[in-house]
Amino acid sequence: MLIRRGHKVRLRLKVKKHRFKKLTLFIMWAGMGFAVFYSLIALRSFASTAFRDAFRIFRVKSVKVELLKEQGVGFSENPDLKFKEISDIAAESIGKPWNKKAGMELVSKLKSRYPHVKNLDISRGVFNGVLEVRIAFENIVSKVRFNGDAPACLAETGRILKNFCGDMSLPAIPVDLLVNETKNNTAIHPEFAELARLIRFINANSSSFAAKPVHLTYAYPDRKCLIKLENGSVILWGGFEFARLKILRLNYVLKDLKGRLAEPYRIDLRFFREGKVLVSQRSD
Repeated sequence: MLIRRGHKVRLRLKVKKHRFKKLTLFIMWAGMGFAVFYSLIALRSFASTAFRDAFRIFRVKSVKVELLKEQGVGFSENPDLKFKEISDIAAESIGKPWNKKAGMELVSKLKSRYPHVKNLDISRGVFNGVLEVRIAFENIVSKVRFNGDAPACLAETGRILKNFCGDMSLPAIPVDLLVNETKNNTAIHPEFAELARLIRFINANSSSFAAKPVHLTYAYPDRKCLIKLENGSVILWGGFEFARLKILRLNYVLKDLKGRLAEPYRIDLRFFREGKVLVSQRSD
């Protein structure tokens, strides 16, 4: 009997130790689980805050606009007004996230508003959040009436900008441009670049003419350039070369004809390269 009792005592002690061990492990695992759970909550809160801060970093905080005047801006437009217009357009991005899509939208908006954009560079400072816009424009040489429609503009590159002239006050003779083919609103003909140079030359040297030029008509692709003078005479100008020499010869001819042939005249300079100037009395 004594042996059985001793055996029973040892079993009860073993059971008590096993229960205590299980309780201890449960408390440890519960504590570890709580610690992990709390850590995950803290980490999530930190990550959310960090993400919001990082997202805020890539927002536009301010804008800076630079007009590249050395490449031809302010020729016929008010640079202060243009600076304000571009600044207002760029300022629409302030407070908004900046990414590739936002950049493409701003480029599209500026080029749509100003089709004579020559160079455009847009960048955003990583640390200061400043959106920088550097823009240059083509020189607009003259207003033209394109195929008898509403006024368009002729750029120095030869580009025709239909439905775009704004409030430009260009010191140019009226120009009619007749194009016998369908082109888009920003058509470019290499020949029109030469025409632009001729128009600019005539405007700059109009006082050198014995009779002031008052109108120019150019037909494409026929390449007919007709200049009307204030005395009613018309000049078939021919090619774009020898402009200065043509003015000198024209003045000589007008002086020589004075008193000999009644005005107005029809003066043909199309064969100027061969040394010929054909003169007749204008009948139309």
